[in-house]
Formats: sequence, structure tokens, C-alpha cells
Amino acid sequence: MRTRPLRIALMLAAAATAPAAAAAQNVDKAKALADSAVDALKARDNSRALDLSAQAVALQPSVNNLFIHGTACGNLEDWACAIADLEKAKSMATAGGADAPTLNAIDRSMSTAYLFGGHEQAGLDLAAELRKRDPSSAADIDRAVAFYFNEEAVAKAKAGDVSAAETLLERGAGLAPSAAATLYVEAANVLAQKAPPDWKGVEAEARKALAIEPDDARANYVVGIALANSGDKAGAIPFLQKAQAGAGTDAELKGEADAALKKLGVQ
Repeated sequence: MRTRPLRIALMLAAAATAPAAAAAQNVDKAKALADSAVDALKARDNSRALDLSAQAVALQPSVNNLFIHGTACGNLEDWACAIADLEKAKSMATAGGADAPTLNAIDRSMSTAYLFGGHEQAGLDLAAELRKRDPSSAADIDRAVAFYFNEEAVAKAKAGDVSAAETLLERGAGLAPSAAATLYVEAANVLAQKAPPDWKGVEAEARKALAIEPDDARANYVVGIALANSGDKAGAIPFLQKAQAGAGTDAELKGEADAALKKLGVQ
């Protein structure tokens, strides 16, 4: 009679082992799919990355798999999908006691998703929090914020609202300090598109960039062009020469500076 309990125990052990083995297989399959999805992201094949990571999430909705799927969604500009996945990933990571680099990586992506997904203030608040939490990532955060404001400004400029575009770029410069010089130059370029161009405004914006980065070749070029078009040709030459000398590998800028100097009689 003692054999029956032993037999039942063995049967129960076997039954318990089967789901565990299946779960382990799912984890392995999910990892392989997630790794392939990462390779697809690196190759900029975002649609394939989305499909592979969706399969990985279905097998194992882990922090890593959700993050990869959310990244693919964001790259395809499906911001609602990106936000949903990244919020889930963050919730799981926080509950699981994830380390700071993991949480920071999720938040960097989530800040961008919030910005482009129609939740501007949430994105800016998260970006500000990240700068304090991880100062080493400030430049990356500023680039993302600057890109957002530049895209918004381009849309306004294309719609003919130059003033709104300038305001957006000015605002972005204040919120993304390490990218401010670039945004001020973009504001100058926007003002140059007015009919007629606002050369005084162009010069003022480009000089804001030079106040931050005096050797910025593009900013020097824009100041030079603004001065030349305002009638101060002599004052324009040093800025254009500095742009010419600092163009480096930017062949287009060097060509523009060369042409401008030639028109001013400088060979």
C-alpha cells in the first residue's frame, strides 16, 4: 500500500516539471527573438524589429523585451505604442529593483516618446529629472529636446508662421543648454526666410550662438551674411573668414563661405 503515495508523488513531480521546462524554453526563444530584434534596430529595419520584439514580448513580457518593442514603436513614430511599452517596462523595472542605468535608459526613451507623443510637459519634466539624476547623460537629453523643438519649429515655418518658429527655437535653447547654440543658429535661419529677410534679427540670433560657442563655424557664417546684407561688408569679412577656416569637413559650409568672400572681393 505504500507504493501508491510514492507513485503519486512521482507523477506530481513530473507534472510540475513539464510547465517549468516549457517556461524555460519560452525564455530562450524570447531571448533569441529579442537579440534578433536588436540586430534589426541596428540595421534600421524597424518593421522587422517591431515584429520580432512583439513575438518576444508575447513569450516573455520582460523589462528588456518591452523596452526593445517600445524602441521599435518609437522609431516608427507610433508614440502611443512606445509610451505604453516603456511605461510598463519602467513599472516592472522599478518593482524589480532595477539598477540606475536601466531606469535611466528607459526614462531617456520615454521622455522622447512623451515629447513627440503629445505630452510635451511630461517629456520636459522627465528630461529635467534625468539631468539631475544622471548628469553624464545631459548632452544626450539636450539633443533629444533640441530635436523636438527644431521639428516643431520647422513645421511652423513651413506653415508660414515664422514668429512661432522663432519662439519655439528660443524656448528650446533655454531648455537644452548644451544644444542652445545650434538652436539659435536655426532661429537665425528661420528669420532669414522672411520676405524680406530680417537681417538684424538674423544677426542677433546668430550672435547668441557665438556667445556660447565663439568658434562655431555656422554661426560665424550667418553673422557674416547678415552683416553683408545689412551693408556692413567690412564687418562681415572676419566672420566669413572664421567660418571658412573652421568649416573642417563641412564642404558645403566651406563652399558657401568661399563664395560669400569672393562676392566681397576676398580671394
